[in-house]
Amino acid sequence: MEFDDVIDHPDLLALYRHWRALARGATPPRAAFDPFAMPRLMPNLFLMDVLPDGGFRYRLVGTAIDAHLGVSFTGRRLDEVRAGKTRDDLAHLFATVANERRPGYYASRLASETNAHASYRRLVLPLAAADGSVAVLLGGFCVVWANESLDPMRITSFANAPEIGGTLMFRR
Repeated sequence: MEFDDVIDHPDLLALYRHWRALARGATPPRAAFDPFAMPRLMPNLFLMDVLPDGGFRYRLVGTAIDAHLGVSFTGRRLDEVRAGKTRDDLAHLFATVANERRPGYYASRLASETNAHASYRRLVLPLAAADGSVAVLLGGFCVVWANESLDPMRITSFANAPEIGGTLMFRR
């Protein structure tokens, strides 16, 4: 099975294929990625700084992500906005992508305060700094509603939604 086959959201698959075209067999430089090249995806994109202390800070978070999560993550560290298993899974995802220079994918299911079930998909891709290190991660975040007839505007916030389960996958 190819990594393309694991990505089950069309927008994230488009992002992955765009990144792969930029990569040409190596980690693409941050300067090579132009978010305006994918304007439809911009609300679902995020950029994350890889910090010298091993932590991660959200540099920029798209408006659709903020709307779905009910809080702005821009400028905040991962450990400020997530706790427990979710934080640990995401830290593992981000660290593996940064250290091993390979894409990662995280699929998880959540239950909101209104008991409407949804899941989300997060694709994380490494981008190289001028010195060749991975200093920035490019990500895409999409929500998949269990009941497509559900009006997403009824969901007030996923910020405190319990996680039902998550799966991490990496490109070989």
